[in-house]
Amino acid sequence: MSDPTERNNLVANRVARILGGLTFTLLIILVALFGPNVNTPIVFGVGVFFFAIGYLIMHGFSKPGKILLCLVPAILTLTAAVLAKLNSSTFTDILYYDARFILVLLAIVPCLIFNTTDKMSLYGSLFTIALVLILFDPVHEIFNVGYYQRGFRSGSYYYINYVSFITFFGIVAGILSLKFVMEKTERENMLTNNKLSEALQSVEAQKEELSKNQKLLLSANELIEKQKNELQHQINEVNANLKRVNSELVKQNSELM
Repeated sequence: MSDPTERNNLVANRVARILGGLTFTLLIILVALFGPNVNTPIVFGVGVFFFAIGYLIMHGFSKPGKILLCLVPAILTLTAAVLAKLNSSTFTDILYYDARFILVLLAIVPCLIFNTTDKMSLYGSLFTIALVLILFDPVHEIFNVGYYQRGFRSGSYYYINYVSFITFFGIVAGILSLKFVMEKTERENMLTNNKLSEALQSVEAQKEELSKNQKLLLSANELIEKQKNELQHQINEVNANLKRVNSELVKQNSELM
């Protein structure tokens, strides 16, 4: 597939389907372990969203569809994390970590579905996901469900922020580095293919020109051969006339003697 945009749309559609399948798998696990809760319809809606957005991407709404595929899951992840704490008086501190892991993994999506030349969409999406990750604790504290506000006392809690940011930027830097190399190689291959195509067209044009010249040469040879035959015929006629005239002269000469 030579068109990068078409290829990225296909990748985005597949990513959306994979995320949709993973979301429904997570929903089944959550319901089995904790029963239905306030986040159940949100997780279900996210799963439906993924499959719907994949359909939109492949049917004429690729650009907005891909942007929504990057941004909506991050925003809904933060929303679900806050709602889970608002609607439960007893929960473990794992709820302050699992959403962060999802946000870090979502950084992969823009790198997969946007070209590095599409800077606004690529870096805008990454910035938004990073901003959601940065605002994770402040938003929780605004709704009075922050880690320390809910009675947890681990002194190393904020260390998870450093781990999350380093992991986020490490994943992004690694994928973008690979993306730059791949796109550079692809551009070089396309340039080489274009040069080869131009050279092939030039050879074909030269071949056609040579074929035309060959036809002209054959026509010229035929004309020369025809003229040669006509000239030989004329020479034969002249020689015959000369012989006849010579014979008559000899005859007349004999009669005079």
